[in-house]
Amino acid sequence: MAYRERFERELADLGLGEHDTGSTARDVVVGERVVLDVKDTPYSDYEVVKVAWIIPDTVVKGYSATRKKTTLERLTPSDREKSRVVFFWVDAGKRDVGLNITFKTGGVQKTGNATVAFNVVAPKLDHFKDTGSSPRIIKNGALRGVRFGEIKKDHGVHWDWKVTLPAKYGGAIKDVQTIRQGREKSVKKGDTDVAADETVEDGTITKGKRATKPVLEVAVDPGFSAFATVGSIDSMVEQDTIILQLPDSPSTAEWVQQIALGTARAFQWVTRKNRSDDANVNILNALKRDMMALQDADIIVSQAFASKELKGQKKPPPMEGLPDNFHRAMYGSQFRHTGLEHHVLNEFATQEIIRKKLRRSEIKAFKIAADALDIKARDLVDYLSDPSPLFVTTSGGSAVPLDSKYAEQRAVLRVIDARWKALGDKAELKEISEMLEDHQAAFFQGVIRYRPMKSTTGTP
Repeated sequence: MAYRERFERELADLGLGEHDTGSTARDVVVGERVVLDVKDTPYSDYEVVKVAWIIPDTVVKGYSATRKKTTLERLTPSDREKSRVVFFWVDAGKRDVGLNITFKTGGVQKTGNATVAFNVVAPKLDHFKDTGSSPRIIKNGALRGVRFGEIKKDHGVHWDWKVTLPAKYGGAIKDVQTIRQGREKSVKKGDTDVAADETVEDGTITKGKRATKPVLEVAVDPGFSAFATVGSIDSMVEQDTIILQLPDSPSTAEWVQQIALGTARAFQWVTRKNRSDDANVNILNALKRDMMALQDADIIVSQAFASKELKGQKKPPPMEGLPDNFHRAMYGSQFRHTGLEHHVLNEFATQEIIRKKLRRSEIKAFKIAADALDIKARDLVDYLSDPSPLFVTTSGGSAVPLDSKYAEQRAVLRVIDARWKALGDKAELKEISEMLEDHQAAFFQGVIRYRPMKSTTGTP
């Protein structure tokens, strides 16, 4: 056959009967739409009670893309329990697709199963060679600019490639050059830069020529101000970090308050106590550091506005560094959670970093994997019933424990975030208390208890 009839009929028909008699595996190319339907099996005439498709390896059910956003739809466990499932294979290889079915015949419930083989093929990259040039400073009178390569000879980038398509499959391959524009300043490695092969434990380098050297980095973030301790599950930097919030149009008061907060947090970091073997002690110390940093910052602000230069100007309100606030108030982060929840989960993550001596690249990989988990594949409350939380991985299938305790804590943080958002800002005090008790019992292993709720109105 010079061409291939594709999609609906050929791929919807599993051909289970043919397969049972020894027919060869069905060929399909990656990205080709595969449709499995119970109607195309020997069980089509029966009343279906329950279906379970066993589809191995990485599959997706669709994607959409615009200039600003791309969305990948993964095949969920519930999709695999439908009578008809549509998906696309991502990787090449030989696969056996299985069907487990419960059906009724003559009023009697029975079970059955079947398999069919697929041979998934893909284009082959024979070679890809690329050469690039260096940026050049362009001068034109008083103007200065930057150009990637020269226009007439040494152009910016050149590549040579060859791709072989699978036999019997036509199509076209298109290469696209993308440009990532960045305005970053590169500097030589200094005392506050942690190399990729160095390990940081509790804010101190423990491996390499600079072993025993403390590390503290000050970062600027437009969204929040937080003190993220080593390996924090809220931080993209695997070292102790002080983050200062800088509003778009900051007033003098805001500048003074943020600088005061950064100074106070740096002082708390420098004078911090050594880590304890008791997780409860470490969590309490972290809460105290946060509270004392806010109190110290308020003192610094008061002193600044008592000076000759700022006297008479409006002073910012106090930061309210009270113990109850750290247990109940939401913590500034990309994830919504309380201050106590932050420090408890952060302690567990730090333990994992120290125990396994995780490198920065490993931590980053764990974060990416945890943030890609499909937490909506299960009801959020179902996570609470597991001794150790179980999650549906990017490859789908049944919920399983994660290989990394660090990734698990990052995933737990996503569950907590989703539960708080589902509860909403108008929740009753009773609902908030129950939520905190749920999280304590399920995720925090009883390591620390929440303070009693004293208010009768408002949110945590």
